[in-house]
Amino acid sequence: MDSFLFDIDDKLRCNLSNISLDADSKFTLFLDSFIDVINTHCPLVKLSRRKTKLASNPWITKGILKSIKTKKRLFRRKIRHHSNAEYLQIYKKYNNILTHIKKIMYYKQNLIDSKGNLSKTWKIVNEIINKTKEKLTSHH
Repeated sequence: MDSFLFDIDDKLRCNLSNISLDADSKFTLFLDSFIDVINTHCPLVKLSRRKTKLASNPWITKGILKSIKTKKRLFRRKIRHHSNAEYLQIYKKYNNILTHIKKIMYYKQNLIDSKGNLSKTWKIVNEIINKTKEKLTSHH
């Protein structure tokens, strides 16, 4: 932080010491200097597709990711031992529980995000209880 502030101060003193510039030119110089220092101290890092997808789904926790790996392992075991019905049952049960947990976390995050917006909150509640506009209008 100290290095960042020092570089900002240094760059601005050097670039803005020319008093003869008009306000627009000084602002452009200020902005260029500021962006240059930001790019030096905290450059943008391009995320991989996987990390981009995870960032867009904040409800996917480390525990859910670990459970997804376990589910994949159970699936491979079920495929290897396709004649054994016990492996199929274990996989199905684990998959159903994981799907349920993912839905709970998804809706929990959506409800948190819609806090203060009643319209959005009710849309989510209706989605949870599986009401759609078609079902609502067909009963009237």
